[in-house]
Amino acid sequence: MAPRNKDKAKHKDKHTTAPLDESPEALMERYSTVLAELSERPYDRSLHSSHVSLARTLGDEDGLEQAREMLASYYPLTQDEWMQWIDDRKAKLNHDDMEPHVALLELYSKSTRDFVYMRLLESYSKHAISQYYVSQGLTPPSSSSDDPDADEQDENEDEDATMNDVGSSRRVGEPNPLLGAVYGLDSVREVREEVLAAGGRFLSESQSLWNVWRTFELDLLSLASALEEKAQQLAHVDALFLARLAVPHMQIDETFAAYSTFVTRHDNDHYGEKLPAANKVFSAAKKLVDERDAEERKVVSVFEIDARPKLTACSLSRFELDSQTQARHSEKSFLAYLEWELEPKRPDYVQLRALFERALSHHPDSLEIWALYLEAFNKAPKASSNILAISGRAVRALPQHAKLWAIYYRIAERHGLDVDQIFGKADSTHLFDEDVEGLVALYQARAGFHRRQVDQLVAPGEEGENIELIDLVVGILREGISRVSEASKKGDPQLRLEKYLLRQLERFDRIEEATDLWETLTEDRPSSYAVWYGRADFLTRHNNIATAHAVYVQGCSERSLDYPEYLIDAWEAFEIQNGNLADLEFSLTKIARQKKGLERKREREMRQYQEAQAAIASQDERATQFIDSAVAAEGGKKRERSPVVATEGSTTTSSVPPTDDAMPAPPPKKVKTETVPPAPAPAPSTSNENEAPARDRENSTVFVTAPSSTSMTEDDLVTLFKDCGEFRECKLKTLGSYDVAMIEFMSSSDVLAARTKDKKRLRGEEIQVEVAWQSCLYVTNFPEDWDKEQVERLFGEYGAIFDTRWPSKRFKSTRRFCYVQFTNASSTSAATSALHNKQLDSTHRLQALISDPNRKKGRTDAGANNKELYIAGLSKYTKEHDLRRLFEPHGAIKGIRVSEDDQGECRGFAFVEYEDEASAQAALVLNNTDLKKRHISVTIAQARARGAQSAIDSTSSFKNRESKTTISDRSVRVTEIAAGTEEAIVQQAFEKLATVKLVTMNVGATHAIVEFDSAAEAGKVLLAAAREEGIVIDGTKVHVVADGPQLRGAAATSVGAQSKPRSDAPLLPRQAGRGRGRIGLGMRGRGSARGGLGMRSSTASSSVNPSTGTGSGSSAAPASGSKTQDDFRALLNTGKK
Repeated sequence: MAPRNKDKAKHKDKHTTAPLDESPEALMERYSTVLAELSERPYDRSLHSSHVSLARTLGDEDGLEQAREMLASYYPLTQDEWMQWIDDRKAKLNHDDMEPHVALLELYSKSTRDFVYMRLLESYSKHAISQYYVSQGLTPPSSSSDDPDADEQDENEDEDATMNDVGSSRRVGEPNPLLGAVYGLDSVREVREEVLAAGGRFLSESQSLWNVWRTFELDLLSLASALEEKAQQLAHVDALFLARLAVPHMQIDETFAAYSTFVTRHDNDHYGEKLPAANKVFSAAKKLVDERDAEERKVVSVFEIDARPKLTACSLSRFELDSQTQARHSEKSFLAYLEWELEPKRPDYVQLRALFERALSHHPDSLEIWALYLEAFNKAPKASSNILAISGRAVRALPQHAKLWAIYYRIAERHGLDVDQIFGKADSTHLFDEDVEGLVALYQARAGFHRRQVDQLVAPGEEGENIELIDLVVGILREGISRVSEASKKGDPQLRLEKYLLRQLERFDRIEEATDLWETLTEDRPSSYAVWYGRADFLTRHNNIATAHAVYVQGCSERSLDYPEYLIDAWEAFEIQNGNLADLEFSLTKIARQKKGLERKREREMRQYQEAQAAIASQDERATQFIDSAVAAEGGKKRERSPVVATEGSTTTSSVPPTDDAMPAPPPKKVKTETVPPAPAPAPSTSNENEAPARDRENSTVFVTAPSSTSMTEDDLVTLFKDCGEFRECKLKTLGSYDVAMIEFMSSSDVLAARTKDKKRLRGEEIQVEVAWQSCLYVTNFPEDWDKEQVERLFGEYGAIFDTRWPSKRFKSTRRFCYVQFTNASSTSAATSALHNKQLDSTHRLQALISDPNRKKGRTDAGANNKELYIAGLSKYTKEHDLRRLFEPHGAIKGIRVSEDDQGECRGFAFVEYEDEASAQAALVLNNTDLKKRHISVTIAQARARGAQSAIDSTSSFKNRESKTTISDRSVRVTEIAAGTEEAIVQQAFEKLATVKLVTMNVGATHAIVEFDSAAEAGKVLLAAAREEGIVIDGTKVHVVADGPQLRGAAATSVGAQSKPRSDAPLLPRQAGRGRGRIGLGMRGRGSARGGLGMRSSTASSSVNPSTGTGSGSSAAPASGSKTQDDFRALLNTGKK
């Protein structure tokens, strides 16, 4: 969900959380400060909230009214803000003065214009109805308006009582004519039409609103005494039912049954006429309901449903949700539902509008829903569109999103409105003053509007007569470039406005201006090869060869150039095609020298990278040895002849020498294996409750909270806690109007000293230091498709979430748990009480427990290998269904993995994983069973040691090495990932775009390799990354490139350099790559990794025999071991000939 406002660090509000026990003078001073800041930043929503809060605290009713009016003039109010305003207005009502009543009705009506909040509509309806009863001197009916059973009971009672008795028993006073003028029956029914028009088409949520009016009209029927009055009211109720039956809603079956009962009781003589006519109306609406039933199931996730005995379990989505029902409507599922509605060539725009309004009532801050709403109705027929009003609501709800303003520009242009006026309105918000992306989008859209005017009005050759229109486009782009430079010193990394301006200058033959702009860009961006190449290419196109040569020389001499190989190749091609002999020879000499320097640089970077990887591998090896020794010691297995050192005064022994001078142990004596049976391997430990945790994160961490005005940094925290202990980890985040830091110390004992810093001051502001104990939740057993956003949305209702930690799925894709880190223990307790054991759906009961390292268990999947069978000796024609047919009779199968080669044939082995260990043990009887004329081997799968796969890869055949190319073709390389982003979060982001097979990412890295199911899936992701909005992971836009042959050029020669291809790809020069070469009999292609038939593979350099002049590695006789079946067949065929 997008935020209401883009809070800048220097504009963070510090008024909303002040204590309420301040003196009146201090409150008034803060009130004045807020008013002054509001005059400067009227679109800062947090200031408006402070304005309202302070006015209420001061008891200033007029000021509170003005604060709310001011807020409503800039932003739509939330449902709670409307209800508070309405409740305050209700408290001022009296029956002698009608002005407050009229003002309240106007306020109710105003509350329905921005968003359709169902609770507000019901409150509006019930208020109008209750005031009608008061104006008539009657008490409302005693039954609940939301209970259909109560309505039927009232109708039964109505038939047993006389009409006069019903009216007289509820009369409590005389009618009030003044109140009746405001709340007359016609006025109340106008309210009914208004609220049902706004929310009556919400499929799953509108029935409770309609029931309010059904109860009211049926009650009026029971109060009618005269026959004529009764007949008129009967017609009103009949029309109300028929109008409802024409509207699709999920409870339409119950509505039709209620109408049938109504006609039977009140107009049974016309039953045969009314029911068939109503059935025609009902059938058309019922068809629309049935079509959407599956989508409704997806969009509504019901946690608690009070199902009445008469309701059957036919369809959860048909149940009427009362006010106590807790339901959540996922933004993601709403978007999928909307896309489904938009699939037909001619969508049902009436239903579509209702669905959009319903989605926005649950997600009013969703940029995706608003943008889809505008795009969908921009194409709708004018009669059903009202797109201008929707556009105004969109930019009013989310004025900080330039994307919505850009769509608004296009819509305004289509309808002939003044786009410059709308641009001025967007600019006046000052929300984009420091937003580079927003400024670029706004100025691109505005320049595009005027450029299209030039396209329509200016014919080729008439540019001089329309110089003002052209100057306007150029001026807008120059103004945008200037604004972007003011917003950020780095400007726009992609130079979008600059490219746009250069295209227009070149189009209108303003070559000098374009030349000056290119020169300025090379001065401002000297390290960008794309800028240098773009300038040189521009000069070449305009036949300024000498200057282009000078630009190439200057650019290739720039030491900070990001991708020098590309520019060097482009320079070489330029000189070959355009240069004179002297320039060509000069350039070839200089290029050769620069290439050698680059090769040395890349080699140096590669060595550094390899040394770093070796250091990491060494650390992993030492860690593995330490763990193995610890496990062996814990298992109680005695080590023979290990070094033993006895400490003084103690009989305790140690298997590790305390110093480097310890004598090595003598070799152990041989033991007869037939007399001493091998000791069984110790069972894996499943619990370590008595062990101290290796990393006690929960008990060694504190949270530091400070107002954002302090701009707290890690250096500040190091200085503050310098006498408390050493930091293991420190993370800072901004949550609302506060900066929050999570500091983990090396030892839990340091936390006690850190607590003494509570209430200290940092830059004049008081900080809070709290221990993080019991503030972290272990959450599991949620649906597999849930991601970070859904988990944080669910738990965010109970407190501020600092972070969520997710496990990697690299080794086990079914792992489904995470840690939710709150900023205090009270939020954790509230979330546990509300959500633990919550039934999410029919198969998932959420588990949310407080994380405690002292009670941490071993991995629950530690014995997972005992559930998995290794099947060997399979025929190459074996498929998954063959194994399933054979193994399924022995138990429920969780998954089957058949290892296949590039042709899709079985490699000879497979894995079958059962749901439980007993089934796997039972399936062992299939060992030596025949399958496709092969005796198969069935054993319990053994866990492969870490690094075993790489060892296999290193000795794989050429065919297997070719499969690596296939893998790279369906993979992408992701760079510029925000520091601290977890591998699981990267995988979640890409799973929304395509089917992810594997994500490879080192801890703490800012780059990753993402492998997909196919090259087509990878291509889909690359297309998504090429769009303007790109791909965003955890709030940061990342850079995505192909991981296939595209990266095997000069730019990918250094892994350690982490080269980042620029996003300004249109300026990318063509790269002259080496040919693949030919691979044939006895030949060694230039691009080939092996020789032809008869060649000996060797990594050593070939030596030349001085006597014969032949190389030992070039054409030596082939070794017999290198012959293959193909050689043998060729020999037989030769013999036959």
